[in-house]
Amino acid sequence: FLDRVARLQSPSPLHRPYQNKTIASAGERNYHRTVHSVLTVCLTKQGNPNVTPTSLDGYIADETGDFDWAAPDEEVHAFINDIVRPIGTYLYGRKMYQTMAVWETPDVIPGPTTAILDFARIWQAADKIVYSKSLEYVSTRKTRLERELDPQVVRGLKSQSHDDAAVGGPALAAHAICAGIVDEYHLFVAPIIMGGGKPVLPGNVRVTLGLLDERGFDNGMVYLRYRVVRPDGDEAEADAAPACSGAAG
Repeated sequence: FLDRVARLQSPSPLHRPYQNKTIASAGERNYHRTVHSVLTVCLTKQGNPNVTPTSLDGYIADETGDFDWAAPDEEVHAFINDIVRPIGTYLYGRKMYQTMAVWETPDVIPGPTTAILDFARIWQAADKIVYSKSLEYVSTRKTRLERELDPQVVRGLKSQSHDDAAVGGPALAAHAICAGIVDEYHLFVAPIIMGGGKPVLPGNVRVTLGLLDERGFDNGMVYLRYRVVRPDGDEAEADAAPACSGAAG
């Protein structure tokens, strides 16, 4: 798989120059979605955390797809920034990439706060890899396009990089979880019961966890950090993927 790692590290031929007006026009519409997306999923070089918001009853969005209830306030956003600061590469599916592209032009976000501008700098500094079979080109800087995510290639990319990597988007995250390359779960539990909607985790997956950290915030959110406990006691890398269905999302 090293040849595919090399391709990931080379410029993509499917890249078009950065188009400020295009991204800016979409950015204002998508801002509330991107604030939520900050929380989605991370892979790190030393361990692969899944960072995501959830309702108390385990949903990432309601039955209409709305998740404005999960938008972090300034305190939570600053905390998230510290979690994602070490990330050197973001891995996205098409929809999440198109949503997150607003961070290329944070000036279009109404009333940007200190935490928002800080996250924009963090995001812009990182490389981006977009996995899509239908997207024809990418329009943000430091971005390249691939057709599919191979877990072995991601492991190789992590081992060759000095920085952390992150996976963004529930569908791509489900692939990572079911491939056994997620080592930590960082949950931001919102003070709401949805009663139904899109589950925060893929179905039919069983993973044993150990609590590493917890923190409450003034807005009622609670942060929980769990470490995956491997059957052989090794908490560093997964040799076998958990049984899982519905991973594609």
